[in-house]
Amino acid sequence: SSAAVTQKTITSSTSALKAAAGPTTGGAGAGAGALRASLAFDIHNRQDVQPVDATFFEERRDAVHATLKDASVAPEDKQDISALWWARKALSANRCPSCWLNPRYCVCNIVRDMCQETNVTTPHKVHVWMHHKEFGSASNTGNLLCHVLGSEKSRLHLLGHRESSLELLNLLHSASASRPTLVLYPAPDAEPISRVAETMRENGVSACDLVVLDGTWGHARRMYRELPEPRPPHVHLVAFGTDGDADAVVRKPVFARGDARRKASYWKSTDKAYWQALAAGDAPTDDETAPSSLLAPVRMYRGPGSGRLCTLEACGIALRALDPDGRDGAMALDETLRAVLRRKVDRLLLQNGTEAVYCDDV
Repeated sequence: SSAAVTQKTITSSTSALKAAAGPTTGGAGAGAGALRASLAFDIHNRQDVQPVDATFFEERRDAVHATLKDASVAPEDKQDISALWWARKALSANRCPSCWLNPRYCVCNIVRDMCQETNVTTPHKVHVWMHHKEFGSASNTGNLLCHVLGSEKSRLHLLGHRESSLELLNLLHSASASRPTLVLYPAPDAEPISRVAETMRENGVSACDLVVLDGTWGHARRMYRELPEPRPPHVHLVAFGTDGDADAVVRKPVFARGDARRKASYWKSTDKAYWQALAAGDAPTDDETAPSSLLAPVRMYRGPGSGRLCTLEACGIALRALDPDGRDGAMALDETLRAVLRRKVDRLLLQNGTEAVYCDDV
C-alpha cells in the first residue's frame, strides 16, 4: 500500500527543530496536536503500551485522513501523525510488542538466553533509522538487532516520528573526531568501512555511532537523500576475504528492468538441506538466484538474490569490520546475531504454517 503522506523527515535543522517544538496552536494546528496526543506512545518501551481495539481506529480514521489533507497543518505534524498512526496500527494486531511475532511463536526468551550465554557486547552504538512501514513487520530485522544489542548499545529511530527525528538530528550534529558518526549506506562516494576503521585506529578512536537505514532499497534510498547537509561520513560493506576488491562491494544488485519483478523459485523452496547449507556458508554462490540472506525464506527479494543482506546481517558485518582484530568480540556478536535471526525466521515460518528450515528444535 502507498504511504499516507510523502515523508520529508530531516530535511534541515530548522524543520526538525520545528517538529520537535510541538504542533502549532489554534485552529487546525490545535486539532492536529490533540490527535497526535491520542496516538502517541513510547516506541522504546512498547511493553507498557495499552492495547487498543478496532473502535480506537474507527474513531480517529476520518480525523487522520482530514489532517493529512489539510493544507494549514504543518508538514512536520503530518509526518508525525502519519508515522504514529502506522505504528499504532502495527502494534494493535495480535503480536508480541517486542519481537512482533504472534505471542505463541515469540522469540524474546530465546534472544535473552542466547545473549546471556554469549555475553554479547560492542564499544559502538547502533542507531537503527527505521522506515515507518517496517514498524511492526514480523520479518523486520532492525528491531531484532536492537533487541539483541539492548538499550545501551542501540537506539531505534522511526521515520517521521517527531522525537526520533530530533534525536537523530542531534546525533548527526554532535559527531566529533573522538566519537564519529557513520552512516551505513552504499552511496557512490561511500568509503569502505574497513578503511574508515583503519583510520579510526590510527587516530586512537575506539568507538563510533553507526546509523543503519532500515527499510526496502527504495525506502533507504529516499531516507538517505533526506539526511541533512553536509551529510556525515557514509560507508559501505566489503565482503570478507576479498582484500577490498571493488567487485566485492556489497551493494544492491543491478539487474535488467525486465527481471525486476521476477519471483525467484528459491523463495518458496522447502529444501531444508539447502537452507542449512546456506546458514553454514556452504551453499553454492555461482547461481545468480541463490540468496545470500538468511532472511530470504520469509521475505521475497526482487531480482537476483545474490548479494542481498538484511539490516541485521549488514550491521553484523559492519561491526566485524570495525573490529578486525577481534578484541571487542565482534565475531562472536555477529555469530549471535545470525543465530538469533535463524531462530526468528524458523518461528515466523511456523507462524505462517510452513516448516522450519534452519533448526530442528524450534
